[in-house]
Amino acid sequence: MAATPREITFIVSGKEQTTEGIEPVPKGASLRSAVRVGARRGTSEVVRLKARVDEDVVRLHIANGPTLYLHPDNARELLRAQLGGAPGSARGGPELGDDEFVVPSQLAWRGLESRPDAPGTRGRPAEWTGDVVVDGVDILTGVVKDKAAKLAGAAIVRKVDGQVDPGVYLLNPDSLQPLKEGGQKLASVPASKEPMLVLIHGTFSNTAGTFGKLWQTHPTMVRELFTTYGGRVYGLDHPTLGDNPFGNALLLVKTLPVGARLHLLTHSRGGLVAEALARVSGGLGTSDEDLAKFDKAAFAEYKRDLQALADEMHARKIKVERVVRVACPVRGTLLASRRLDAFLSVFKWGLQTAGIPVLPQIIDFIGEVARRRAEPEELPGLEVQMPGSAFTKWANASDQTLDSDLRVVAGDVQGDSVLSWLKTLLTDAFYWTDHDLVVQTRSMYGGTPRAGGRAMFVLDRGSKVNHFNYFSNERTATLITRGLIEETPEYFRAIGPLSWAGEDSSGIRAAIVERSRGPRPAERPAVFVLPGILGSHLKVDGKRVWLSLRFINNLDRLKWDPKSAARVVADDPVGSSYDDLIKHLADTHEVIPFGYDWRRPLEDEARRLAVEVDKALAARDSTKQPVRIVAHSMGGVLARTMELERPETWKRFIGRPGARFLMLGTPNAGSYAPMQVMSGDDTFGNLFTMFGSLFDGVEARQIVAGMPGLLQLQADLTRGARDLGDVRVWEQLAAADLEEVEKRISKGSFWHKQKEQVAVLKWGLPSKENLKLAVDLRKRLDQQKFGSDAANIALVVGNARSTPAGVDIVNDDVVYLDTSQGDGRVTLDNARLPGVRTWQVDTAHGDLADERKAFDAYMEILTTGESSCAIRCSSATITR
Repeated sequence: MAATPREITFIVSGKEQTTEGIEPVPKGASLRSAVRVGARRGTSEVVRLKARVDEDVVRLHIANGPTLYLHPDNARELLRAQLGGAPGSARGGPELGDDEFVVPSQLAWRGLESRPDAPGTRGRPAEWTGDVVVDGVDILTGVVKDKAAKLAGAAIVRKVDGQVDPGVYLLNPDSLQPLKEGGQKLASVPASKEPMLVLIHGTFSNTAGTFGKLWQTHPTMVRELFTTYGGRVYGLDHPTLGDNPFGNALLLVKTLPVGARLHLLTHSRGGLVAEALARVSGGLGTSDEDLAKFDKAAFAEYKRDLQALADEMHARKIKVERVVRVACPVRGTLLASRRLDAFLSVFKWGLQTAGIPVLPQIIDFIGEVARRRAEPEELPGLEVQMPGSAFTKWANASDQTLDSDLRVVAGDVQGDSVLSWLKTLLTDAFYWTDHDLVVQTRSMYGGTPRAGGRAMFVLDRGSKVNHFNYFSNERTATLITRGLIEETPEYFRAIGPLSWAGEDSSGIRAAIVERSRGPRPAERPAVFVLPGILGSHLKVDGKRVWLSLRFINNLDRLKWDPKSAARVVADDPVGSSYDDLIKHLADTHEVIPFGYDWRRPLEDEARRLAVEVDKALAARDSTKQPVRIVAHSMGGVLARTMELERPETWKRFIGRPGARFLMLGTPNAGSYAPMQVMSGDDTFGNLFTMFGSLFDGVEARQIVAGMPGLLQLQADLTRGARDLGDVRVWEQLAAADLEEVEKRISKGSFWHKQKEQVAVLKWGLPSKENLKLAVDLRKRLDQQKFGSDAANIALVVGNARSTPAGVDIVNDDVVYLDTSQGDGRVTLDNARLPGVRTWQVDTAHGDLADERKAFDAYMEILTTGESSCAIRCSSATITR
């Protein structure tokens, strides 16, 4: 006898409705009950709606928004998250059980707002989303059950993929109708020496569904494309659920002539097909290391298709020359990874708002997903879009570059309370990350780097942004067209490794500035420029990995390991941060940029610095010109460590007339930036996370925690309320932080409890060995006395509204203690040194070496020891 299914009761205040006038239901389903929420006063009643788990589907109608098709458990979790985790008991009524819930008439994300009594490390205010109104609640019953154990084998999957007759079709400039119904399917594409344009659609769609709006709303642009490509415009109709991108790409390649030159226009998942074509065309992606990513039995078909794709492309000499990639989840998207029923519901709504017909089989598919609470791993076409999937790792393996054009069109939806609420519904409550309702914006910029700055992007933001609107929106449609037909399309900027705003695609500085404008450098003073943490490029085995797109998805390349440390060579300072200062100094000095490996113990690099300082001094023995040092942040601690490690070099340096040591924001007594990086509470450290696979911040923070050089900057290693020189204290703080935030999630955000999201809470923890190195250097620095040398030392500090000054546990929550006296990274007390004259400029820590308005002040201090351009700090006695 079959077991009675578990029931969840949703208690709704409103008016019970008839089934008429409500949107279509999945095949075989019927409305068992429906309530209109918020009926006029005096006519409302309390209705108890019972939903059978794994049998029924709950529908929530959001006013001016989507209808969410949800598994009963997911519906309950979503509603509980809106009430801060409250059980949803009826006011004044009896206590309700876990399987009873009162549906509120308004929804808003409140569970992760900061606690006013203990704004902990995770306590930054949540983005306010506003309220949305629930119009109605339905219970659907009788959803057709597919007997297949896994969704991949379900008949509905075949129906969704069956909307296309797979193949390559010749397109018509006058209209674009569903190709299965009468398109011109080609057994082989005609040969041509000129480029051909191929359109590749996204998930749940076909060529007409994805690109039809371009034909309907921008016919002039379409005709321009057909003219540019001489009519060689084709569409690839392909299955998007049951097939993987390699198989989709192979379908195209088998129809192409020898020597075909491809330009590809893609949308969403179609960009993954293009990335497969581009990588294989460029000779990448089939090494033993690449193929090993698909060694699991579940990926056997992926590997076969990839190898077949490579064989066909090489035999036919296919060349991918240009890709315009629109809203592609090339680094994966969290939106496709869990809560698939809610994701698909919003996906359907996006189609509707964009004026794209929603096929009945898509509604049937959503109903089946919601009924069985299916996971995307069950379908190859969705699995490849998950962060950390084998395909995303393959697509972002970026040791080498491709000699082809990549033009990315990205979007971020912004707008009213409904849009804001949906962004939070579909994404992680801690990241609050940008997306276009389907794909995370940051994911759109990934893939294999292109050589020579040929990877570019544009970003569209606003309420009109929608994953399905790119081809109807006037601005993005124009950008897409220009990106296809122009060699240097206007408004596109380079995708760069320093930030996704992109200043340079290779990580190399935009320009190497002259380091001396005089004919004989030794006749001028020399000035060493020492950058701060992360401010020096690094090479591994002769290849730049920081800053470089080779670093993306290859975090392990920067792990600190003393055994392989010799393979890493420090390169120049990062140009975008220090080029302007170097250029300014070069007017009067020979500039010697000193990049250093900021992962290493500072003692190692200090000894190397001493060698270079000795060389610069020796070159000026006859002219008696001085050597000077300008050191930003960590660079100042490095120069101080040189005095400890090589006191003879220091004496020669500081003893020559005119010598000067200028520190900019140096954490002389340490900073809380290292701890903030390791706890995941600082955007400075999240630069690492940005380059890794999406949501792999834990790995990034642990790599940072293993860098002894960074740990040597930590404040309060030998003093303070907590002994941060003891690894047990770090473990205690990490455990307390994790426990408190997990409590807040379990109470207030059931909806955001995925493993990828919980992992964001974990700290990277330093080792005992690295802590000992840090403590030993801190003790030496605290005992350092400059005496008369202090007359030739100067310090410039910055200014910010708040700077972390300590850490404590308050009401079981880890909190940073802030001060208004600091530059955002380093407190004034921790920057100043006894006897060292100090000035202040009105800029934050990270901009001290890039603040052009302060350059004249720096030059005055370097040459005279005084400045009329900066504010002199008081000379209060400093005690350590």
